[in-house]
Amino acid sequence: MTLWGNSTAEQAFGLNRTFRDHLSDADWEGILGSAKVRWIRKGGQLMRQGAAGHSVSFLKKGAVRIDQDGKLIVLRHPGDLLGDMAVYGRRPRTATVTAYTDCEVVTLGAELFRSRAFQDAYGAAIWSYVIGRQLETQVLSRSGDNVARLAWLLAPLLDNEELAVSGPDGVHLRVAQKDLADCLAIGPKLLRQLTALPPFGGMPEGRRKLTLVTDPEGLLAAAARLGGLP
Repeated sequence: MTLWGNSTAEQAFGLNRTFRDHLSDADWEGILGSAKVRWIRKGGQLMRQGAAGHSVSFLKKGAVRIDQDGKLIVLRHPGDLLGDMAVYGRRPRTATVTAYTDCEVVTLGAELFRSRAFQDAYGAAIWSYVIGRQLETQVLSRSGDNVARLAWLLAPLLDNEELAVSGPDGVHLRVAQKDLADCLAIGPKLLRQLTALPPFGGMPEGRRKLTLVTDPEGLLAAAARLGGLP
């Protein structure tokens, strides 16, 4: 299933794009070719809050969770850039990054990332991505339309081959109920209420680590209700 990149998705997620989306194919492949490849098993830690930032990572495959002060704040997807702010600011990591699935990442040393040549080539794309990431945080923290907030959070996962499994009843996402509730700062009871109706299909009985999306296009339309930002 490929939903990302259709007109509805672009309308809903113009601000919610990965770093990869800001680059040409040649630039992305050039970055990956200059960096060290690492395979991280599910549950493995990529970065630890408070540790020194000696490198950045680009997520090539899988999904990671970002925790701040022990609390899950967001999931990140293939194409995302991780650890950039600590490296730019020469300061400790502000969050912990853990593999939510088995992941393939490529790692670039801090000095090379900060180098004049790298910043001349990719600096504009990096800062455009960083601004979009900050706007995404504002969108997800909005109160009000919780269905739209949940849809905004889930839509990037629909094409993630490590998390999404298509079936006759829709798309099963391997995302735990508790994790979704934590990202949105709502209780599990409210989350169950939100996912009981379309475009969701509830959480299969006894399988709280799965979320069913019965109408993927409807999910994108729900996310679009958040609209733009001032």
